[in-house]
Amino acid sequence: MWIVKVKVYFNKIFVYLLKFTKKTVLSGYYIMEKKLETLIKERSGNCPTYTKHKPANPELIQNELVSFDFIRGLGFLTPEVIYSTGTTFSTRYVSGTSVFRVLELLHKENDIKTISHILNLLCKSLNRIHNNTDLLNFPQTQKYDTETKIGEVCDFLEEENEGLANEIRERIPKIAEVFEEAKTPFFDRTPKNYIIPGVAESSIDTTYLRSLEQSDILYFDFTSTGDLTFECDDYVSLLFHYCVTDDLRKTLLEKYSIDLNSRENIVCTFVRLSRFWVRRAYYKKVHPEAYQKRYLYENFNYYQEKMFEYTDKMIRVI
Repeated sequence: MWIVKVKVYFNKIFVYLLKFTKKTVLSGYYIMEKKLETLIKERSGNCPTYTKHKPANPELIQNELVSFDFIRGLGFLTPEVIYSTGTTFSTRYVSGTSVFRVLELLHKENDIKTISHILNLLCKSLNRIHNNTDLLNFPQTQKYDTETKIGEVCDFLEEENEGLANEIRERIPKIAEVFEEAKTPFFDRTPKNYIIPGVAESSIDTTYLRSLEQSDILYFDFTSTGDLTFECDDYVSLLFHYCVTDDLRKTLLEKYSIDLNSRENIVCTFVRLSRFWVRRAYYKKVHPEAYQKRYLYENFNYYQEKMFEYTDKMIRVI
């Protein structure tokens, strides 16, 4: 009887070790999959609150609360924080439509004038934010983790283009060296992190949108502000999207004196665009149904082409 029990016990250990070994062999892909799985978090309906919980990284919560105060102090709109602890905060839910979705709808109508007005407002506010970062006092800051972030890109890319993945991987130490000089908080100003309150997706009023002021748009999601990057990063996050024409992006970058041709800005732009690409590529391959839900109207090829364009530029400068 005891022999049977011991046999069953060792069989369980063997199955566990087999699973562990499989994960170890596929460690790069597995770790990336586990990390990117956290992106599958669609918010349902008109929930009354939005809650962020980071028990393992309380400094992220504190950084975000500091960012809310900072952004609000500059006269911009942020969610009302109704509850906070050392590891959690909740904000009152705001009904409206994300700027990204508004841009998509305007893009379908080829309404470049309204797109230009909205993006100019956000670039103008971003310029003011960057010019006042000396007022910030984060509990903790750190260099952007390029080793992990670009390592994940390489892990995913090598199935399709092993040679290019290896070329990028070889340059990760040099990319990290470039980011040693980074001093600007990353505010993650992608259009998905803004909401235009009171605007319904089903009834976009372009006259109203063209009358918007900086203070009419709500700013949220500042989890990454503890990461130090370069000033161009937030502009890349804001402007490198399929619904923004190359001419408009060029005009706005010149207007706000953002030069993407310097060595550090080429590397920074590559890092951001590679993250845009891998997120979408991951959804598309591993979660096609979620991809259709989250990126229904997007042009995937745009993000892939821009990523490869700046991969080539990055390889040439480092």
